[in-house]
Amino acid sequence: MDKLCYFYPTGHEMHFAAGNPERPARIEAIQQRLHELGLWQDFPKLPPVALSQSLLEHIHSPELLAMLNSADGSRSQIDSDTYLTAHSWPLALNAAGGAAAVAYSVFNQESAKGFALSRPPGHHATPYHAMGFCLLSNIALA
Repeated sequence: MDKLCYFYPTGHEMHFAAGNPERPARIEAIQQRLHELGLWQDFPKLPPVALSQSLLEHIHSPELLAMLNSADGSRSQIDSDTYLTAHSWPLALNAAGGAAAVAYSVFNQESAKGFALSRPPGHHATPYHAMGFCLLSNIALA
C-alpha cells in the first residue's frame, strides 16, 4: 500500500481569469511546498478517472451540466467569484475525476491517504448552481 497519493491537475492554468483570487498560482505554490518538504517526489500521482454522464447527472442537474459545457471560447462570469472559459469544462471534469481517483485509491486501501490538488476547485457547487469558484461538486462526485 502506498503511504500517500496525489492528483495534480495537468493543464489547470488554462482555467484563469485576471484578478480572480482562485488562480493557477494557488496550486503551484502548494505543489512547490510539498516538493520542498520531500512530500511530493516519491508518491504516485494518479490520473483522473472518467466520470459517467449518469454519475454527473446524479449529482448535478442536466441544465447546469449543459451550461458548463457550453463555453464558446469567451470568458463568462457565473457569479462574482465563479467564471467559465473555453477550457473550464474539460478541466472541471479532470479535477472531479482526480478527486474520485484519490478517493478510490484510499477507499480500496491502495493508499493510506490522498490529496487532490483540484482546479477548478469543487466544494461549493450545488446540484443546480456553480458558485464560490467551483463548477462541479468534486467531493460529491468522488
